[in-house]
Amino acid sequence: MLPADVARCPGEMYVPPTMDFACMADECMGCARRTEGVRDYMAGASVTWMTPPGKVPCPERLEPKK
Repeated sequence: MLPADVARCPGEMYVPPTMDFACMADECMGCARRTEGVRDYMAGASVTWMTPPGKVPCPERLEPKK
């Protein structure tokens, strides 16, 4: 679970030119800020969702420590 002061990201959505519906940006699929946010939300935690910054990849990504 992410700390309460870390805003979760729902992921950046876009509409590919060949489709009529929105898709999740590939770079967002493995982002810890999104995956942990969804996991925390599904677990019933009160979470704060950030507005995706519109850049892919996001400058606020949470990456695993190496």
